[in-house]
Amino acid sequence: VPPGEDGGGGGGTVERVAGGVEGAAEVVRLLGVRRRTLVLRGGDECALGVALQIIDCHHCQIYCCAPVRTVELLGNSHSSILLGGVSRVVSARLCERVTLVAAAAAVRAHGLAECCLQLCVGSRPLLWGENRRLSLAPFGAVYTSLPQHLAAARLSPALQHNFWATPVLCARADAGRGGGGGGGGAGGV
Repeated sequence: VPPGEDGGGGGGTVERVAGGVEGAAEVVRLLGVRRRTLVLRGGDECALGVALQIIDCHHCQIYCCAPVRTVELLGNSHSSILLGGVSRVVSARLCERVTLVAAAAAVRAHGLAECCLQLCVGSRPLLWGENRRLSLAPFGAVYTSLPQHLAAARLSPALQHNFWATPVLCARADAGRGGGGGGGGAGGV
């Protein structure tokens, strides 16, 4: 999908923004997309220095078949998202019923509800705040150029050193007093 164009379906925008986030040269932002399937490939839409933001997208299938620098997921629901190689961090916040399949150097999750994270991650995933019914599983996707994208993102193409099953849980200090806090873990919590 060319930036700034919405090829029918449920509205929303796909845009490129110069001057990036966390040192990225530019940002590719998917905002308010509804009931669509989007495929982002290397070259026109995404490249290794790009930060990808997927914000307020619902009932979508989004495939990023390209190595990118960082990814931010915010306020998405009822969607499946594939990230082929993230050289830094995937940050997911306030999402509901999202399946995320991602290979990344690091993953952090906050405020997720009924989500499944299928990960190949080079460090222990950080789960903080209140995550409800969160499932963790190993990365389970294949596409033709995945080994090259993993190598470009400096991730092990053999998917070695995968820490998906050993998350770090950061609960609120008042969690023991019925304050909600923490949650998440392998196999669903």
